[in-house]
This record gives sequence, structure tokens and C-alpha cells, in this order.
Amino acid sequence: MQRTFIAVKVKPENEMMECILELRNVLKAEKIKWVDPQNLHITLRFLGDTNPQQADQTKKLLEEVAGSSKPPEVVFKGLGIFRNIRDPRVLWIGMDPGRILPKLKTGVDRGLAKIGFLPEAREFRPHLTLARLKNIRDTELLQEQLMKYRDTVYQIVQINELTYYESILRPEGPSYLPLTKVSFNNF
Repeated sequence: MQRTFIAVKVKPENEMMECILELRNVLKAEKIKWVDPQNLHITLRFLGDTNPQQADQTKKLLEEVAGSSKPPEVVFKGLGIFRNIRDPRVLWIGMDPGRILPKLKTGVDRGLAKIGFLPEAREFRPHLTLARLKNIRDTELLQEQLMKYRDTVYQIVQINELTYYESILRPEGPSYLPLTKVSFNNF
């Protein structure tokens, strides 16, 4: 069994990297596990433990979905947290997913249901996870950063491929091994 997920890899450009570096510096006294910028991605679907037959079917599904879809364009903007300011758990950059990415997600989910994956219980909220927050003592400082970057537009990206990853858990953090990459059809 492999622990797998479907995602879109994101390469941070200047404005986004500047934000990430500043946040790391400003929040350095806090217990935060930062995501390596090389590992930034938009998770379309976390699949968890996947057997070889499901993995093969998932690869075929992604080829079908990407081959029948235009490349989505997304706008990365804002900064937020999951949970709440008193008990924040995840620091993220938000996005405007446009019209194509949600349709793509729906197509992936429908195909995965046919393979035997149960639907996700929670609503799709596309984002880039920057960090996992352990115990934030200075929530006011975090709130200041959230306010500072809430309206920032970092970059606009045309997504050219979907990637099917294996997630390998390690003490220093997860490692993501691409199992397959599929390109979108450029209509």
C-alpha cells in the first residue's frame, strides 16, 4: 500500500517567496513546522492508503480528466489560518480558483468514486499550506501578519499538469514522490 494524493505543484515566485521568508523571520520564536517551498502544492484529493490496482486506475483517471480539460488558471492571494486565531493549526495562502479548477476537482472526485474511493466529507477549500502551527504564544503577532497580507495578490499561474504523488512520512517531514504527471489538453 502507498499513501497517495493528487495535487498541482506550485513554484513560488518573487512576491510569494518574499512573504514566506518574512513570515518565517517574524514568527521564528513560535513552534512552527514550515513546508519546504519546493513542496508547495494544491491538494485536489488526499487518497490515503492505496493498493496497486487503485493506483493504476487513478493514473488512468488523471490522464482522462486532464486530457479533456483546459489548463486552469488560479490567482494566489491572501493569507489565512485553519481553526481560529486562539488555536491556529495551519497557515496558508489562499486563492481564487477560477471556474476550471472546481470543475476539474468534481471530475476527479466522480472518477475516484467509480474506483472505490469514498467522497470527501469536507468542502474543497483550495489553498497552499505554508506551515503547521504547533503552539502559537503570540497570537497578536500572527493576527498582524494575517491582516498585513490579507489582500496581497502574489501570483497568477496557469496550471499545466496534475501530479499523482506518494507521500512518504519521515521524522523531518513528509517527502513527496511523483508517481505520474499528466498534462492538460491545450484546446
